[in-house]
This record gives sequence, structure tokens and C-alpha cells, in this order.
Amino acid sequence: MQARRTRTSQPIAQAARFQRPVQKENSEPLRSLTTRQNGVQLNRVIGRNEKQAQIAVIRPIEKETILRPDIKGSDRELLCADFHDQSYQYLLRRENFFQISPDFLAGCEVTPKMRSILVDWLVQVSSRFQLVQETLHLTVYILDRMLATKTIGKDELQLVGITAMLVAAKFEEIFSPDMGDYEFITDNTYNRKQIIRMELRVLDTIGFQLTRPCSLQFLRWFSRELQAEGIINDEDYNYVHVMAKYLGEVALLDASMTHIKPSRIAIAGIVIGLKLRAVDIEISERLLFKAMQMVKVSIEEVKAVVGMLAFVALKPTYRSRLVAIKQKFASSRLHSVSSWSEEMMKVAEETTRI
Repeated sequence: MQARRTRTSQPIAQAARFQRPVQKENSEPLRSLTTRQNGVQLNRVIGRNEKQAQIAVIRPIEKETILRPDIKGSDRELLCADFHDQSYQYLLRRENFFQISPDFLAGCEVTPKMRSILVDWLVQVSSRFQLVQETLHLTVYILDRMLATKTIGKDELQLVGITAMLVAAKFEEIFSPDMGDYEFITDNTYNRKQIIRMELRVLDTIGFQLTRPCSLQFLRWFSRELQAEGIINDEDYNYVHVMAKYLGEVALLDASMTHIKPSRIAIAGIVIGLKLRAVDIEISERLLFKAMQMVKVSIEEVKAVVGMLAFVALKPTYRSRLVAIKQKFASSRLHSVSSWSEEMMKVAEETTRI
């Protein structure tokens, strides 16, 4: 009697397809061999004899180059040394996409003076909420974009300002203030629905473009590079850096500085800081041309921005009435850079003649 033929189940049959083939008695297992010939790396699969060799991958050997050798140890990971310069070159290209017209307030119901008062109040709010400086810079940019694009009346100017800070804080902060905090800070002038409705309007106007570089980011780049030169002591370096930060925030107050690129404002702040600190002329010129080389900017453009920034910083209204930034940088921990003496004012005025 013929034996009954059993049918293999379908799952078992499918699994059998993936079983490793039985190696023949005289065969040799395949192995990978890497060789180098004339600077080219060859990954070959070697069989029983050399005739069966097959080239799997051919790619040139890349010589390992260490970017930014001046950054060593754990700072390489913290400062992203391998992508440091490329990141700032990207920011330099990026700032060109966020230019605002110099006459963006022409024909607008909101005047430059009203804008300055609002920005001064926003500085106080950011200090009250303990927000990072990047949030303040982004807030003012969003405010200016709204004023340049939409028709904003006097009655909703504060609403636009506080909503701009809400959007900026969501983008920059780790822990953003609650919606109720913004209602409270405006003395309940605007409710939650009004703020949310304006938030939608703001985001629609700016097209969700929130990656605009600020002068503080470029200042950190310049300061780190200038410190690496090793020709300026730490005390002078800290003073110049804080002074440039102060001037960068002062520039937010004046509408005439809105069209200036943030990288130029950072360089101008460094120039004025070096002048006020009375750093040696040769050292100042060397640091200045180092920064100019990094940004690829002409000396004429730097002179123009330095003159504008010095004029804005010396405006009487900013020293008497709009005092939020002045009080913010009056601390001795920040070298009291906002406490301008008459001698300092004269030196600042001379910065227009580099």
C-alpha cells in the first residue's frame, strides 16, 4: 500500500524559504575583505578563490579633518564645533529674508513714538516674566512685521504687542507663560478669546516664519571669535560684550533701526564697546576687521551703522522717559553699562569717525 503523502502547511512552507542554504562540503564561507589601493577603499566579498571576488562598494577614503581645532574637550559637543561656522553662515543668509522697509510706519496710524513706548513696556514685561533675550528680539520683529503688513489701530496696538510676545515665547522659551499671565499683565484689557484671535492673525501674517536671527546670536559668534584671538583680556571682553548686548536692545526702541541687519548691529555694538572701554587702537582695529571679514561687510557700511546706533543710544528721550532697558543694564553685575557719563557720551559720538 502506497504511503499517504502529507501536505506541508502554508506557513511552514513560507518559513522554509528563508532558511539558510546548507553549505556544501567543499565550499568556503564568504567573508568580507577590505583593501586599499591608490587611496581607494575596496570592500570585496571573497569566495573560495580570488576569481570569485566581487567588488561590493567602492568609495574614496576621506581624510579626517578637524573643524575648529581651537575648540577642545567637552566644549566641542556643547558648541557644535563640527557645524559651528556653517550654522552662522546659514544665519547670515537667513537674515536677508526678513528685511523690513525703513518707512514701514509711513501712512500708519501708529507713530514711531507710540511704537517706542510699546517696546519699552514689552521690555518690562519680558523682565517680569523672566524671558530670554531672544524672545524679546523676536517679539519686536513680529510687532514690526504686523505694523508693516496690516493696518493696526491705536486701540489694538497693545494687543498686537502682547500677542507677539505670546507667539515668540512659545517658540523660544522652554516654559512659556500661561495665557492668564498675559491677561493679567494687560490689566484684563483683553480677554483670552481676543488674544487667541489675534494670535491666529499674527501667524497668518508672518506665514509661521519665526526663525529670524537676532543681533544677540551674531554677537555671541563675534565675541567667541574675538576672544579666541587672545589679544584682549577677560575684563575688557566681558565689558564689550555686555555693552553690545545693551546697544542691541536699545536699537529695538527706535523704528529707524528696524531695516538694519542684525549682524551689522552686533558689529556696531562691538565697535562702540571697544571705544568706550578705551581698548588699544591696534587691538580694536584688528578685532574690527576680524568681525568684518566674518560677515563680509565694508568699512563704509560699518561706519554708517555705528553712527546711527550711537545717535539712537544718545537720544534724550531714551535716557529720561523710556528707562526699562537702562534699568535692566544698570546692575553692577552687568558693569553698569547703561550709566553713561558725559565723557562716555563724547567718546560714543566719536565712534562715527572710525
